[in-house]
Amino acid sequence: MVYVEQPFIPTENNMLMLQESYTDPLGSLFVYGPVDVPDLNVAVSGNDSSNIPILPSGFVISSNGRAEITGDSGNS
Repeated sequence: MVYVEQPFIPTENNMLMLQESYTDPLGSLFVYGPVDVPDLNVAVSGNDSSNIPILPSGFVISSNGRAEITGDSGNS
């Protein structure tokens, strides 16, 4: 799901933060980037948004790749 947030920066009245997050059994992804209000209006109105400059940042939360540890050692 994509969100648009307005950070509280009094000197940046025309800047919004575009944010997307995704989660599945393997982990989570969180990506965000600043975008100008006029550029966002171009994208929302359905015009060509390929020239909108967005510098994405973000992070990933993933499992350590190890099998879940149970009390059973597999020896009978």
